[in-house]
Amino acid sequence: MSLNKTRALLQALKCCAATSLCINGSCLKLENGRAFAEFFAQNSTLKELTVDHLAKREKSQDVKPLLHALRTNKTLEKLCLPCCCLATSEARLLVQVVATKSTLKILQVKCTSANGPAVFGELIGSNRSLSELEITTAPSISELAASIRKNTTMKKLSVSCKYLTVQSTEAFLDALACNKSLELVRLGNISEQEPGYFHRLLEKKGLDSRVHYKCFII
Repeated sequence: MSLNKTRALLQALKCCAATSLCINGSCLKLENGRAFAEFFAQNSTLKELTVDHLAKREKSQDVKPLLHALRTNKTLEKLCLPCCCLATSEARLLVQVVATKSTLKILQVKCTSANGPAVFGELIGSNRSLSELEITTAPSISELAASIRKNTTMKKLSVSCKYLTVQSTEAFLDALACNKSLELVRLGNISEQEPGYFHRLLEKKGLDSRVHYKCFII
């Protein structure tokens, strides 16, 4: 989207009471993200915001104003960043902001950094308002185990990795067995050498009704 079209879009949005909005990363380029951030911070009707694509040419300085504006916004309940590959610095900023929010209930985000599990583990452990979190991250979830034990409010958690071995899920599953609030956990791309092994492991830990997963045989 051109800068002129982005300006026109923001002017139109200021005159309507939209509750749901989906944009791409080009909308964040106007004034290095400050124009959209100003609109977002002052908006009082938006409940759901999706930024569905953030290309590499959209620099981190375009994203950070949006994340800072999230501190001020008082109505947003769902934030989706499904195709925005956040670096560690942006992911940490997002976690810091979300941890202070009482209105935000659902967060969907992608982190390409190897530090992703540790960063979002901090959010799971400290946040008291999120009921649903969906993350796409590096192929490790063991760092989430300690946080899963601490969290008492989250209802749904989805973790998708490129490649996740059964062995790497052991600590996570043990922590989940101790967690009483999570009703549904979705795990993506479990690799199995023996068909059905992971399901039997879930049954053994009493988690077969709470964990939904996708797997492939290697």
